[in-house]
Amino acid sequence: MSEGESIYDDRTNISERAQDAKFGLEQLVFGKRGVLKEGLQGKKRVLDLGCGKGAVGVALKQLSPEIEEIVGVDIKRYSSEALQLYSEVHITEAADFLRKAAQQGRKFDLIMAWGLPPESVMQVVEEIGKDPKSLLSSGGMAALVCEPIFRESEEEAISNFGFSVKEASTGTHAIVFLKNE
Repeated sequence: MSEGESIYDDRTNISERAQDAKFGLEQLVFGKRGVLKEGLQGKKRVLDLGCGKGAVGVALKQLSPEIEEIVGVDIKRYSSEALQLYSEVHITEAADFLRKAAQQGRKFDLIMAWGLPPESVMQVVEEIGKDPKSLLSSGGMAALVCEPIFRESEEEAISNFGFSVKEASTGTHAIVFLKNE
């Protein structure tokens, strides 16, 4: 695959992407082998960081119809029918959105990110980790799915912010997560 090329080209429809995302969410994050086994029960307000064309939002909604609100954040503007499922879509850096959301007192039951680059994951961990209660409702969770390429110093920084890093059983992903008790 050449640089900048995606495994999905423009001809791949969003329902195929959503099915892939749903499978991944079930296997890696919320399923029997997943890190967050309690699943999506009670999660009504979701923040999707790096939402792209909305595949993860569609998958989350399929997994949990009780989700009432999905807010998307991405650095690029995409056009997709799936994004109509979102209550809001913001074009900005994830860390910038989190900073503003905390200042505004916005809280989410689930902050989800799938496929953010490692440097963005570290920025998100830092922003949420400063004061998890300012962004996560009681019982809320942050689950950041990324490549398992953290250096020891980064894993230590992640744990200093109260997050845990679990490598997926497939070895292809790491799930960085935090639960607000």
